[in-house]
Amino acid sequence: MNKIIFVIIVLCSFVKLYGNDFSYEFIDNGSAVRIIRYNGRNDAVVIPQNIENLPVTEIGYQAFNGCIFINSIIIPDSVTAIGNYAFSRCFNLTNITIPNSVTFIGEWAFLFCERLASITIPEGVTSIERYTFSNCINLTDISLPDGITSISDNAFNNCKSLLNIIIPNSVAFIGEYAFTFCASLKTITIPENVITIGNNAFSRCDSLVEIVVEEANKIFSSSEGVLFNKDKTILIKFPIGREGLSYVIPASVTTIGNYAFSFSRLTDIYLPSTITLIEERAFNGCFFLSNINIPESVTYIGRYAFMACRELRNIIISMHTNIDKEDFPNNIRIIYRD
Repeated sequence: MNKIIFVIIVLCSFVKLYGNDFSYEFIDNGSAVRIIRYNGRNDAVVIPQNIENLPVTEIGYQAFNGCIFINSIIIPDSVTAIGNYAFSRCFNLTNITIPNSVTFIGEWAFLFCERLASITIPEGVTSIERYTFSNCINLTDISLPDGITSISDNAFNNCKSLLNIIIPNSVAFIGEYAFTFCASLKTITIPENVITIGNNAFSRCDSLVEIVVEEANKIFSSSEGVLFNKDKTILIKFPIGREGLSYVIPASVTTIGNYAFSFSRLTDIYLPSTITLIEERAFNGCFFLSNINIPESVTYIGRYAFMACRELRNIIISMHTNIDKEDFPNNIRIIYRD
């Protein structure tokens, strides 16, 4: 019991109050201040630049999390870091000023900031972390600086009003589900230095009509708005907002990647005799797909490749094609051609 009381006293000695609005603590050997919680009820918040004559350099973990009454925040230019969940669930936040002094914005920092419509990322920030802007459903415009090198998993997941985003040439990594459910995004350009694009990076982008890859990119390429690897042997992503009900896969393709056609509105897909591999969930959720030819060259069909293809009745495959029948939905009859 005495140990518990001692711990509480020690913790309380490090957490202080600035007026009635801010809880804070000293960091960096007492040379700076971190805001750890906003206790006020103002709808417009100005974070102090100095407390006890020391600079405020960090907005801490969950400092403003759930402050649903706030609609505007001004961050002083003393701040260099915004912690994880710092402004998450600020449902009514419409305006925030982030100074150029900020070099780090943490994971989930603006999660569920549902009324935030635009934001400018400071030039010193080099990474958009996981879920940073996830579920910012009214975010229509965001400006990324040239120094950004990575856009992490789910960074813009369910930013369904996002109309335009320019990915800087400095970006090398785009994570899994980075732009999933960005339902208003119509086109996206992959710059020359991108070397990694994670699974489902552009999944469920219902309005996406084209993915354009800059010619100088050494890893990826595009043709007619479809994303491929550089030599076009792997079809990576078909944009599901693309017009037309049928698509002929180029003869150079040998592999159809994970989720490549997932949730497309195509009714007919034609595979060349060069295809040898259909990866996991390649046609998952193709609700309208009613006709697809599986050439004899296909040696393997991945798990759940045709899950939720409700209009597909028959698939004709070779006896030599490796499949697991349990992975096919009940509405699809497997017919062996040999």
